[in-house]
Amino acid sequence: MRDYWDPSYAEVFPLMRQSLALRLALVPYIYTAARQAHETGVAAVHSLYLDWPTEPEAYSQPQTFMHGRDLLVRPVVEEVSGGNASVDVWLPPSETGWVAWSDGLFHGARPGAANTVQASAALNQLPMYVRGGAVIPLLPTGVLDATAAARGDAISWGLFLGAVGSEMATAGNASRYFDDGESTQYEGAGGAFATQAFSYTIYADHVIRATIAPAISAGGFVLPSIKVLHSIEFRGRRAPSAATMDGVAMSCALSQEHSITRPLG
Repeated sequence: MRDYWDPSYAEVFPLMRQSLALRLALVPYIYTAARQAHETGVAAVHSLYLDWPTEPEAYSQPQTFMHGRDLLVRPVVEEVSGGNASVDVWLPPSETGWVAWSDGLFHGARPGAANTVQASAALNQLPMYVRGGAVIPLLPTGVLDATAAARGDAISWGLFLGAVGSEMATAGNASRYFDDGESTQYEGAGGAFATQAFSYTIYADHVIRATIAPAISAGGFVLPSIKVLHSIEFRGRRAPSAATMDGVAMSCALSQEHSITRPLG
């Protein structure tokens, strides 16, 4: 029996790191989905037929599930043979299509139609799709404190619009949930927590106007006194050429993985 740290396992360490980094980035979304599950009784991870009960195909997808409102995941849990191994992924009907998490490419047929696509089954790929036009609250790159994410110290709003020229949504919204990240004061009818809404509209000439509403507290929750960094990522599209917030210029930069807009300074 080999030791867990046998050198022969070295090739999978980067994959483990990649998976953990993905989960950490999704902490704000997962935390919000958990709260929604608490309020509605529908588990955050659930079968497709709960969202598409009139689609017969939704009942024959045991390996695909929804996580929260906007993430569709088709994990690969067994070896797929072939040099260019891939798996079929059924994408339910959606007026705004679906956007691949990995590259931001748009997938969809005519508006409202279901579609089956092929996704890579490589070890470093997780077939995951985002509902077109969705806004996913994320932990900003480089933030490694999940408790801080639960408190809402920093947040990055990921807009999954799809590639230019696709049947993109022209508007979208989302909200994030957070609490003190430590106690159980969020429990019960008078639980202490806060929510914050984000919305956007796309106008002519690809002008996007986004609104981050003030956080709303409940149950006597005291909002953090620290400044909260908000950034906006555009998945599947180039970084904007210019951006302002209440008339103040913002910096626009392109990262290796995605476009991101941050405040100057």
